[in-house]
Amino acid sequence: MEDDPELNPGQKAARKIISGFHDAILREGITENYLARKLKYELNAQEIKVFNPKGNTKKKGIIYSKPLKLWAIRQKAREDAQKLLDLYPAEKHVFPDKDGNPQDVSGLTNLEAATRLFHLISEATKRKKEENGDGGGKDK
Repeated sequence: MEDDPELNPGQKAARKIISGFHDAILREGITENYLARKLKYELNAQEIKVFNPKGNTKKKGIIYSKPLKLWAIRQKAREDAQKLLDLYPAEKHVFPDKDGNPQDVSGLTNLEAATRLFHLISEATKRKKEENGDGGGKDK
């Protein structure tokens, strides 16, 4: 793992811990392919119920149901798969202001968020031009 000068000491320590955990998981055989197989199995999860009827029945002994779909497990697996494939929209949008402080726009309506985002992009563009010495004038 390369030492990134952009990271502060806390970020470097966190990266080292995560790297060690990642290596330990791989040593135990929990690879991406293994997880994909398990996820596929869960997406098709089902069970067979077993009954042992007593009393007046035509069937004697143990009765097995048809395979029953386990919808709760399938639903959770589908959500996991969609998150892994990045198919969910972001749950929280945070944009920095001119001082670099985050601005949370997750509680805004779509129109309010779009307006705020447009303003933040405009401000960021102006700052970038000023940093580059363009003076904030028209694009060339």
